[in-house]
Order: sequence, then structure tokens, then C-alpha cells
Amino acid sequence: MILVAKTAGKLLQPILLCIIAISLVGCSVSNDPEIHHINGPTMGTWYNVKFQALTKQQTPSQVKAGIDQLLADINQKMSTYIDDSELSVFNAVPPSREMPLSEETLAVLTISQQVHRESQGAFDITIGPLVNLWGFGPKGNRESPPTNQEIAQAKNLLGADSLVLGESQALKLKPVTIDLSAVAKGYAVDRVSQYLESSGIDHYMVEVGGEIRVGKRKLSGDAWKIAIEEPTEFERSIQKVLALESISLATSGDYRNYFEKDGKRYSHTIDPRSGMPISHSLASVTVLHRYSAFADAYATAITVLGPKEGMALAEKLNLAVYMLVKSKSGFEVLQTKSFSSYVDPSSI
Repeated sequence: MILVAKTAGKLLQPILLCIIAISLVGCSVSNDPEIHHINGPTMGTWYNVKFQALTKQQTPSQVKAGIDQLLADINQKMSTYIDDSELSVFNAVPPSREMPLSEETLAVLTISQQVHRESQGAFDITIGPLVNLWGFGPKGNRESPPTNQEIAQAKNLLGADSLVLGESQALKLKPVTIDLSAVAKGYAVDRVSQYLESSGIDHYMVEVGGEIRVGKRKLSGDAWKIAIEEPTEFERSIQKVLALESISLATSGDYRNYFEKDGKRYSHTIDPRSGMPISHSLASVTVLHRYSAFADAYATAITVLGPKEGMALAEKLNLAVYMLVKSKSGFEVLQTKSFSSYVDPSSI
């Protein structure tokens, strides 16, 4: 089954995700029979998969071969670093000209448009011109902020709402450039999870570039334990440990990628509505959702919105969300009511 967004009522460069200690916290093998571990490069990052209960017809190498093929196909469809990828070709198509697109790419575009609408523009897969303008794109760093005129010109190149999606094709109403880096890795996690389940493997943890989805509990009965990192610049420590099953998780933060000018810090997270880096006090946000693609996109959107607007969106959509907000004494914790049920009781 291919994940397709249902109709409802970052784009940012890849964000440094705050999920840590996967190998230490999430996948201890001391009391669990046969936890298989496979990994490899994909989408400019790495994937890690841990699973149990192979069928008699499978070997770990066969599972890895299937996953590698699946991820290579997604990357060929959605990468902006491959000149002949489906997305690169679509980006080059003139406005108002329809182009046939794969079911996978259309699914990710549909998810992106849904989150764009729900966040009132805080999530925007056409944000690339602003990211590049501020020096956080592939063209390198920037030592000083752009002018208001430059920001206005870059904003004119955005337009997530200019995409028109059909059942098997799409077109752009203006010459926008789409970047799916804030949702494609989450989608890849979902597809790998679906591949495992279709192969009879229900006890697993899948991670691609920090986006995570877990299946049923381990055969020992233990949940998969995932740690959320404390958002500090110079050291890594655990803020919270979650005990998860049959759920996806994504964390977004802005505390390690920035530049400074005249004593002012400019975050790599750009608000597409204003064209400016975010300046609020939200340090990191963790989102739990059935699907990793949605968790990925919502985490980016809420990071842009900030603690007040972001929490309002989380409550409206009934999302399980955990926020760390900067304060004079360190960090203040904000969370939705549904989040507490995912916290590992032994870590409280």
C-alpha cells in the first residue's frame, strides 16, 4: 500500500534532528532473540533498520536488498540532486504544462499541500529561494543578512499553492522549484515499514536521517525505546525517553545551524510567510503520528510557527507533541495531553 494523504478541513533545508541514542536506547538486544540490523546510505544520509521474526523464506541480506531497491527508487523520483529525477524534470517543466507523475511523488506532494494548508503557509516545499538567499542552501554560507528588497524578490518565487495535482499528473501555475527534503525521508520510512509488513515482518524499527517509525513491540514484549535529545549546542544528552509501538516520530530544532552577525543569531529555519529566520523561543519540537511523512512535515511546520501558534495547531489536529522552549533558567516543557502516554515510565 502506498501512503496517500486524506483531504483535510522544511521548503526548509534538512534540519538537524534531535533523536539520539537509537543504538543504545532503542535497540538493546540483551533479552531479545535475533534482532537483525541492516543499514546503508540513502537520500544524502543513512538508514537503519532493526527487525525480528524473519519468515523461513527470507534472510537479512534479502530484506536489505529489497529495502535498498525501494529507497533507490524513491530517491530517483524525489531528489533535487539527481538531474534526471522525476522531481528535477517536473521542476524544469514550464508553468501550466501537465506532466505525468508517479503515485509516490503525487502522494508526497499531496501530503505537503495538506500540511501547507493546515499550517496556513508555515510549511512550504517551494521555500528553496529563501533558504538559498539566507545562505543555508547548497551554495554556501552567508556572512550578513539579505536586504528587504532581496527578501521580497525571493518571496515572489514561492508558491506551494500554485501546484495543481491530478490523479496521475500535476502542473504548476507559476515557475516554482519544489524541494521535498522536509517530507521525503519521512515518506521513505513509511514505505520501508510497509515493505517489512508486507513481507511478514511486524516487529521493527525504521530510521532514515532521523525520521523513525516502529512496528509492534519486540518479541520480548518490550516497547521500542527512543531518546529525545536535549537541545544544547556543544554536548549531547538525553532529555526524554519514549516507549513506542506502531507509531512514527520526528523531531525538529534550530539550535545547531545558524550564523551570527553583529551579535544577532540567524536561524537556518526560515518562515516562508515573512521570508525571515524564525526568532521565537521554540528550541525543538517532537511530533508523533501514525505516518512518518506527516510527523516529518508537521515537525517542520510547528518549528516555524513557534510555541504558541504551533501548540494551537497541534491541539486543533489532536497531535501528540512535545516542545522544549528556551527560558532564562534553561528550557520549559510544553506538551499536548496525548503525548504523556508515550513516555517511558522507567525514565520518569
